[in-house]
Amino acid sequence: WNNRSLKVEQLAPAVAGTFEEVERAGVDPVLFASGAYARERTQEVSRATGTSFETEGQEGNVTAGVAKEFPTGTRLEGGLTYDRSYSDRTPDQHDVRGFVSLTQALLRGRGTAVNMAAVEQAALEKQVSEEELRGFVLALVAQTELTAWDLAQAKRMADWVVRIEAG
Repeated sequence: WNNRSLKVEQLAPAVAGTFEEVERAGVDPVLFASGAYARERTQEVSRATGTSFETEGQEGNVTAGVAKEFPTGTRLEGGLTYDRSYSDRTPDQHDVRGFVSLTQALLRGRGTAVNMAAVEQAALEKQVSEEELRGFVLALVAQTELTAWDLAQAKRMADWVVRIEAG
């Protein structure tokens, strides 16, 4: 396996396969999450007494869910959101909400094949790359065979020359 060209050619299907995986990832489920936290101190004035006092509050939220895009162009998303707020002037508040979203792309008569075209093209390019490697290997084997026959013929010729000179 000292043929560098063969080593390079062997990498091409792996690279093409990577592109196929990247395209397929577009229709894989996606997990998502986000969060935020804020803390606030403010100075307020009482309307009743006119005295100044300090208040402190905290807010935080977390959202998590999953989204999936289908070959039909449909996107389905769902998850939960948790909100919490606290202030030294109000009671602790907790809020949990679930959400679901369904979005359908307008295909305008093109059908679902349009959405999978990039995936199918990447798969075809991988197959082409594998066939090119197969062709390269066959050409290399043929070249090696011809070289072996040339070597054998040259050896016979050298043997004849040695016999004639010895002769």
